[in-house]
Amino acid sequence: MPLVEHGLQNFHLSHEEEDKLNQFQMITTFPEDELPLIIKLLQNHSWNLEAALGRYFDGTWKNNTLFETETPPPTMSTQFTEASPISSSPNIPASNIGAPEVPERVPSLMSSNRFSATPFILSQSNLIPRLPKVTALPSNFKSQKAQFLGINKGSATIWNFWNISHQNANTNNPLILVLILVPNFLFKLFSNVFGILWNILTFGFRNSLNTDKIKVFSTPKRPSPSDEIVPISEILPTLIEDETKLSRVTKLCVENETSKLEFNDALKICKDEFKYLLLILVGDMEPLKKKNADNQMGGTSSNNGLPVREMDVNSRKFISAVLSDTRSLDLLEEHKDEMIIYLRTIHDFEPWLVAKQLRVKYTPECILIGNVLSSTESLNGVTRASVLSRLRVSSVTRFCNSLKVTFDRFSPELVVSRTEMNELKLAREIKEAQNAAYEESLRQDQIKEHDRKVEQDKQLKQIRTIKLNNTMTELFWLKNTIKFLLEKEDVCTTTEKLATIQIRNSQGVRFIEKFSGNTTPLDIYITVGIRQYLKDFSKNKDNWLQLTRNKIRELSNDSDVLCFKDLKDFDSGEEKENNLNLEQLVKIIDKDWIKFEFELGQPYEVKLSFDLISPYPKYELPSSLNKELKEIPQLWPNGSLMIEEIGNEEEDESDIAGDVDRTSEKNNSED
Repeated sequence: MPLVEHGLQNFHLSHEEEDKLNQFQMITTFPEDELPLIIKLLQNHSWNLEAALGRYFDGTWKNNTLFETETPPPTMSTQFTEASPISSSPNIPASNIGAPEVPERVPSLMSSNRFSATPFILSQSNLIPRLPKVTALPSNFKSQKAQFLGINKGSATIWNFWNISHQNANTNNPLILVLILVPNFLFKLFSNVFGILWNILTFGFRNSLNTDKIKVFSTPKRPSPSDEIVPISEILPTLIEDETKLSRVTKLCVENETSKLEFNDALKICKDEFKYLLLILVGDMEPLKKKNADNQMGGTSSNNGLPVREMDVNSRKFISAVLSDTRSLDLLEEHKDEMIIYLRTIHDFEPWLVAKQLRVKYTPECILIGNVLSSTESLNGVTRASVLSRLRVSSVTRFCNSLKVTFDRFSPELVVSRTEMNELKLAREIKEAQNAAYEESLRQDQIKEHDRKVEQDKQLKQIRTIKLNNTMTELFWLKNTIKFLLEKEDVCTTTEKLATIQIRNSQGVRFIEKFSGNTTPLDIYITVGIRQYLKDFSKNKDNWLQLTRNKIRELSNDSDVLCFKDLKDFDSGEEKENNLNLEQLVKIIDKDWIKFEFELGQPYEVKLSFDLISPYPKYELPSSLNKELKEIPQLWPNGSLMIEEIGNEEEDESDIAGDVDRTSEKNNSED
């Protein structure tokens, strides 16, 4: 017997108890200093691992264990016997030391590990009805079918899953085993002896008088092949002549057969939805087939050497007289929403396994199963699928009465469990709906935030586009101003014939410009636009150069344009500013021109804000005219032009940019 040591305490456990202690430690990983309390906890629950785990995870198991196993203070004898130096003395026997032995305490009724181990004292678990537990079939039972049909007889015995695992652990007690086996053995012995004596005394009259004895049909030792089983839906029309009753029975009992509802699925619905599961297991109800002459004479064997399967008359009577009766059908239809009916022939493989698990000996058999509280492996409100009742099938009255009694007994509990399940389901659905609404709200907020950012990016892009156009316009006039200053010297030194044109702006300022014969109308527009841009109509080169420097300085500090923002040549004051020559200005302007024209993505085309019109004769000079000046008679060799403003589009664009800037600042302040 294994010995578990903990400090000065020794615990003598059986091998089975040691295995359960190891399983408990693997599941809970309790600290080593709690070992004595864990052993007491397992003892208090009769080494029922599931019950002890349920109490352990309650959180108050230590207090309950200490209260239930509180021991008296140590006596003198226990002090001497626990003292290892004295007991280990080689000269003095340990039995002669200390006071006389103290008798054991009488076990109290509250000591669960005492009364649960004996058959004479009721346990607290008997406050809950003790019902046989129902388990699902193994998941691989279909793959083992060949072993039970006789194909592989040698390994058929290894599949003993129908041994009911919910039997009480106290059956290991030898006294209980004797009390169970001896009466059964004595009853069978006296029955056989009495039967022999009665046959001797009555001289066989008993057999001749009981010729009409009802025959009992037992559960077959093996299931039958699928091709030998006639579906119940084909047998029912031969048993029930009334079409209305046949339709009602088919709707209640046969639809599950035709829909291939398996026992495991029906049991899962029973447990999950707290419904009744009515098992109706019947025998072979097909009519007797004609056998050959040898089978008729022998009557017990077939060509294959297997017993001839007789027609189960009792099952046929149950279907035709009990199940199809109006009272039975009314009762079943009354509870059809809270009950699943599983009607199968016991010769089929799956029902045969169910019958083996539930220890069905005879057919027909009706078993009502429900998910209820049971003292068999049930603790702390945990429900189990259990056998509620084995219904009586001898008559309609008994069948209905036994079914009603079971309904009356367990319906309140199932209604409460079903209500709690629906409340939990409703709470879960409400929680899921709240989560879905919250997620939808988050999604809408994300969509709004995304739309806001898209709109903000669009506005920023619009601002950038406006600023880029303004920048390219400024750089265009500055670039052409420098170009005009470089070409002015060549015009002054040339000897070719020039055209003299007098130009007047809208303020009445007049100035005269000379152009060569190959000048285009666009060049004339650019020359006039430069004077309009600089607002200087003189011909002083140095003055124009200084105005260009000032213009660049203004643009470097202007937030409406993008150019010259990284320019640091003007940071040293006016002295540095005045030292910038024409070549340096060309380099500065070309650098930004290339940069922003690349960002624009296409060659820049200037938008002129004025038109040039010749008054006498009136002629509007188009800027896109593909002619040279000498080919235009209104202006060659002499002519006059008047500047007519089209509209200040730049101011409108600046107003738009200002509005966009204010909107962007408002959005940023809201963020």
